[in-house]
Amino acid sequence: MRAVWSGSISWGLVNIPIKLYSAVESRGADFKLLCKEHKSPIRYKRVCEAGGEEVGWNDIVNGLELEKGNYFILTKDELDKLKPEGKENLEILEFVDKRELEPIYYDKSYFAVPKEKSEKAYFLLKELLDEMGIIAIGKFVMRNKEYICALQPFREGMLLSTLHYHQYVRDIGEIVMGERPEIGAEEKELGKLLIEKHLKKELHLEKFRDTFMERLKDLIRRKMEGKEIEIGELPKQEEKSLVDALKASVEGIEKPAPTIPVTTPIAYPEERAKGVERISISREYLPMLCEKGIERVLDEKGYIFEPKMDGTRCIAEVYEEVRLINRRGRDISKRYPEIVKELGRVTHNCVLDGEIVCFNEEGVPDFNLLQKREQIDSDLLIEARAKGIPATYVVFDILARGEEDLSEKPLGERKKILDETVQDAEHIMKIDYEADGRKLWDEIRKKGMEGVVAKRVDSAYYPGMRKWDWLKLKNLKTIDVVLVGYTTEKREISALGMALYQDADLVYIGSVGTGFSENLIKMLKREIRELKLKTDKAPVVNPEKVKHKGMKWIKPHLVGEIQYLEVTGGGELRAPSFKGLRWDKPIEECSFDQLWKGRIEECIEIFNHEAAQPVSVYEHERLCEDYLVEQPTLLKGGSAIPYAWVKAKLEAYRRG
Repeated sequence: MRAVWSGSISWGLVNIPIKLYSAVESRGADFKLLCKEHKSPIRYKRVCEAGGEEVGWNDIVNGLELEKGNYFILTKDELDKLKPEGKENLEILEFVDKRELEPIYYDKSYFAVPKEKSEKAYFLLKELLDEMGIIAIGKFVMRNKEYICALQPFREGMLLSTLHYHQYVRDIGEIVMGERPEIGAEEKELGKLLIEKHLKKELHLEKFRDTFMERLKDLIRRKMEGKEIEIGELPKQEEKSLVDALKASVEGIEKPAPTIPVTTPIAYPEERAKGVERISISREYLPMLCEKGIERVLDEKGYIFEPKMDGTRCIAEVYEEVRLINRRGRDISKRYPEIVKELGRVTHNCVLDGEIVCFNEEGVPDFNLLQKREQIDSDLLIEARAKGIPATYVVFDILARGEEDLSEKPLGERKKILDETVQDAEHIMKIDYEADGRKLWDEIRKKGMEGVVAKRVDSAYYPGMRKWDWLKLKNLKTIDVVLVGYTTEKREISALGMALYQDADLVYIGSVGTGFSENLIKMLKREIRELKLKTDKAPVVNPEKVKHKGMKWIKPHLVGEIQYLEVTGGGELRAPSFKGLRWDKPIEECSFDQLWKGRIEECIEIFNHEAAQPVSVYEHERLCEDYLVEQPTLLKGGSAIPYAWVKAKLEAYRRG
C-alpha cells in the first residue's frame, strides 16, 4: 500500500512525522463507453463552440461565466499563486469532545501511521485522546488543496478524517418535507417491537456484502463461459396500511421482497480441502535468495538445476487462510484468486516457495503478461483477467508442513516432501529440475528463457538470506534499477532515469528509452503521478551525469527490470531496454552488487582461459565473498575493476 501523503503532525512544539494511507478501497464497476459496432472506446474532443475546431491543452484558459456568454478569464499563473502552502505540516488547532462532531461533516478517512523513530510521540498522543475521549481538529495541505481534519484513536493506530467546511453543508430545513403527521400509540408500540426484533448488541458490518458487485461478477463469468443469461422480474408488492405492515413484520409473516439474482450462482469446486483441519501458522518465512553464478557450475556435481522463471517470487502460506506474500512482505492473494482457490485444496497445512508466472502461447513465462495482473485493485478486472490471462504458481520448495519446520532439512529431502504434499493442478505446477545442468542450459537458451538456477542438493533453506548454495545464471543480461526520473521529449514518457545504490547513496547510471508498450506507459503515468517531486533537487548524488536537460525527478520508489548488452567503464548500461516494473523487489536491493560480481566473473573467465589450471566454482565463491568485504566500493569514481588485482588475488588464494 502506497502512502498518499507524508509529513508531520504539529502538536505545540512537538513534531510527529507520519504517513497517510487510504482507509477505504474503491470497488465500483468502472464501465467505459464503447462503440456498439467496433467495440472500441468513445473519444471526446475539446472543440471550440465558436470556431468548431479541436483545441490543444496549451490553448485552453480558465474562465468564470459571469453571465450568459460573458467570461472572466484567469491564467494558470494567477491560479497557481492561490494554491496553499505548508504541504508537509498537519497543524493541530484545537481539541474537542468526540461527540461534538456531527456525522454529516465527515468526508474521507485515512490511516495515520508513524514514521520510523516517531512512535513514542505518536502513541502518547493516541493514548491521551483515547483516555480523555476527545479528538484533534487540524488543517493540512494535500495535492494543492487545504483540508480541515479530525484525528482520533482507531484500533491499533489513529484515523484521520477530512471534514467538509461548514459553509458547504446544506441545511435540512431548506428541503420541503410536508407537515409532520401525528404518530399513534399503536403504531409507536409496533415500531418499537419491530426494532427490538432486529436490535443487536454488537455491529458486525463484515456480514454485509456488495450483492450488486457479486451478481455483476457472476454475470461476467457466465458470459465469458458462453452460458445463457436469464434475468427475472421483481415481484409486485401488495400495498398495506402502516399498522398492517408493522403487525405482519412483527409476527414474522412479512418477509423482505427477494432480490432476483441475474442467474443462479456458479457452483465452483470447494476452496478448502475436505477433512483437513487447518491450524494457525507458527512463524513467517522470507524467501531465500540466490547469488550470481558462472557457467562452469553447470558441469559441477552435487547440484540440481531448475529453469529460472520470469515472474513474481512468492511465499504461499496454506494454513487457517491461504496467503500469497511477495518479497516486499505484501499480501497479494487478492490479485490471484485462481491460485488461492487451488492452494486451498492442498490436503496439508504447509508453507511453499515459488514463482507466480503467466505463460504465453509457446508455454514460456512472459513478464509482460504478468504485468497486466499486477497492481490491479478492481474486483471486476481481477476476475476478468484471471480468466483471460491466467496465472500459475510454480512451486520449487516447501519450508514447513503442519507444525514442522523443514528449513534445516537438505533440499533433496524437501523435494520428496513437496511431491508428497502438493499435486499439480490447472494453476499450480511443481517445477521440473535436472541433474544435467548443461542440458537444461541449452534448452532454455533455445526457448529464450531467462536462465537457470543451480541448487546444492544438500543445502538447507536460509529464510531471507542470500547464499552461495543457490546460484543463478542468466541467459539474458538483466539488472534491477531504481527509477528516479522521466523525460517527455517525444511522448508522455520518452525515457526513464535509472540509479543504483552505492552504500546509502543513489548513483545515476543513465536512462532507458526503449521497451515501452502503450499499456506500460499508461501504468507508468499512473504510478509516477503520485511520486513527482515538487523541487528541482535530484534524489541522486551525481545529477551532473544526466544528459537529458528536461529530466523530471520522482521519489525513489519504483523498481524496473532492465535488459542490456554490457556495462561501460564508467558504470553505465549499454543499449538498455525496459522489461517491466518489479513490484516484488525493495529498492534497497538495487545496488552495484549486481554489476560488481559480474565484472569479477568476467575477469575469472579471462583468467581461466589463460591459466593451465582453471578456477573451481568454490574458489569463485570465496573470491567474491573476500572481495566484497575488503573492497566494497568497486565503481567509486567510475573506475573499472582492476584485472591485475583479481589475478593477484586468485594466485594468492591458490598458494595458501
